[in-house]
Amino acid sequence: MMKPTKILLFILIVFALLAGAILLTPNSGVKAGGFTFHMPTFSEMFFSDGDAIVDVSKIIEGQFDIDSLLDLEVDSVNIESVEKKIQRASYDSLVQKIHKIEINEEGRQNLARFFDKIKKDSTARVMHYGDSQIEGDRITSYIRNKLQTKFGGTGLGLRPAVQPYDYIFSAVQTNSDNWKRYPIYGKVDSLVEHSRYGVMGAFSRFAVLTSDSIPFRDSVVYEAELSISKSNIAYNRAKVYKRMRLFYGNAKRSVSFELVVRDDTVYSGVLRPDLDFGVITCNLPEGTD
Repeated sequence: MMKPTKILLFILIVFALLAGAILLTPNSGVKAGGFTFHMPTFSEMFFSDGDAIVDVSKIIEGQFDIDSLLDLEVDSVNIESVEKKIQRASYDSLVQKIHKIEINEEGRQNLARFFDKIKKDSTARVMHYGDSQIEGDRITSYIRNKLQTKFGGTGLGLRPAVQPYDYIFSAVQTNSDNWKRYPIYGKVDSLVEHSRYGVMGAFSRFAVLTSDSIPFRDSVVYEAELSISKSNIAYNRAKVYKRMRLFYGNAKRSVSFELVVRDDTVYSGVLRPDLDFGVITCNLPEGTD
């Protein structure tokens, strides 16, 4: 940790360098290619020109008249009661501002097959790929709820063993401290010697990750816990679970597990180490949330 005197000296050196750059840079700036490098003057940094008067009349003209939205009527019986009536939005004016998503004939046929499947099949799986706009199940939860409300279904769908962010919109998830997430993007762990990251681009494990060249220590026992519970701000259909599936793989020895629902063990078993990839499926008690 730096001493206060060294911190002060560092700040003074930075200010001195900035002051030198301000003195050496002309007011018109320094042109470099297609860019102009400009430094503020001392007066711009430390002195104010006073209150500036800005004409916002053009901005106001472009806004709606709030008074036109409120129709105030005074009750002839009780003059103190005032009813505020908000006019309905014009359907025709709103439709003119709607821009449909561009889609070709092949896309229409694909969507037709998709909706035909979810109408006839009791199980349909939808993968929603995106960036930070769908993190925390924000947009995805809304679309899922719309589809479940119209075509049926409950639950959250595919969910990682370790969440990349601490969001609790659709469910509350907690993990024991020894769980770790390994994504395929960003800073990839050099000890990962395979490419089995799955459709979510990441896998999670609770045992220590070691290189395949290092002998596996069979005497060490690893234990971990994972808990998922309903969120009070989730959609109602997302709070109900009817079936649980566990996807696992790359196990070097057998793993015993228990599924506990409402403090009661409803399923237990052993994960086999000789499978590159496996799925454990169990039905949950009616109305599990």
